Amino acid sequence: MKRSIFSICMLFITAVIVSSDQSKELNGIVGQSVEFTAAVKNKGSLRYNGVPIGDVTNGGFTAQSEFTGRLQWDRSSGLFSLSELKDKDSGKYEVQNTGPVITTVFQLSVYMNVSKPHVSVTSNEYPCTILCTVERGTGVTLSWYREGEERPYSSSDSLDAPYLKLPQAVDKGGIYTCEAKNFVSHETDSITVEPHCTGSSTGMIVGIVIGFLVFAIIGFVAGFCYSKKCPNATSAGQPNGKGPEVQPDASKYRAGPPECSQWKRNQMNHQTETQFSVQGL
Repeated sequence: MKRSIFSICMLFITAVIVSSDQSKELNGIVGQSVEFTAAVKNKGSLRYNGVPIGDVTNGGFTAQSEFTGRLQWDRSSGLFSLSELKDKDSGKYEVQNTGPVITTVFQLSVYMNVSKPHVSVTSNEYPCTILCTVERGTGVTLSWYREGEERPYSSSDSLDAPYLKLPQAVDKGGIYTCEAKNFVSHETDSITVEPHCTGSSTGMIVGIVIGFLVFAIIGFVAGFCYSKKCPNATSAGQPNGKGPEVQPDASKYRAGPPECSQWKRNQMNHQTETQFSVQGL
């Protein structure tokens, strides 16, 4: 009977320890503070990557020299806190309470706030390229968004600044926004891509030139074909510049297609009127 009770107690204690050993994620910001939410009322300690950095005994607190001034213990709440966070403070922290024995594990990640991204056009001729850069930040992800679209146009891996950049070739004009973010901060900046970056204006100019050439070729071909159908259209009845024009002789006009007949009659009438006018003078 006693053995059974002892076994049950051991299982209960083991269950408590296993459940408390599950790590809790904490995110901190460089220069700020973080609190470990596991109380030590009378006796216990705080470990950083397996090394004791703070000790509570009989209600008194001492911190290791490296953390003096930054690591505190609140007597009333029993909570540890770490201020003036640095990048190197990231790691595994264990709060150990000895009465009863409970160990609570925290995984602290210290981030630096991202700076406002800088956006620019690095290639100002079709096809244009836009560039987003960030000078400061920890675990930063860059993303390009196009106006009117919710999904990112492109994104980078999570990296640490500086020298973090995301270039992107563009195939459509409009406003593009670069977003820089990590777990503790978020910044954006935008740029307008002009139509010439996407080939829109170039395509329009090319279309106008091609259209003009097409119309010119059609006009030339039409004129050439008409002159072939009416061979005397440009020579009969022309003045020689030395005297009055001579009445055209209808016999000089070779028979041609019906569409030339009206033009011939108009030419003869015009020549007759011109001759009478000259004689009247």
